[in-house]
Amino acid sequence: MAPMMVEGYCNANVCQAYIDQCLIPCLSPGETVIMDNASFHKSKGVKEAIEDAGCHLLFLPPHSPDLNPIEHVWSPLKNRVRMKLDQDEINLETALSQVMKSMSETIR
Repeated sequence: MAPMMVEGYCNANVCQAYIDQCLIPCLSPGETVIMDNASFHKSKGVKEAIEDAGCHLLFLPPHSPDLNPIEHVWSPLKNRVRMKLDQDEINLETALSQVMKSMSETIR
């Protein structure tokens, strides 16, 4: 996982920054990036950045969240962050970072 915290909403600029700063450095040539059909995922810059990294871009069919593996991560992630916030006196960003790090190590 390549996490990035943003205050507010995601748009084309935020998505492009995430792709450039967080995702591309984690990708290896030949990997496939799966995205839903959010309009900001379909920008020319996103497509070019992923293809320039030697990777493939796959868009899911509309209205098919069950085909997107990340959709199955949100609920456990939120639960673990809540537990971390309850147990430790840390802020949301620290809790999220720690949980995502532990989950990404488990997924690999």
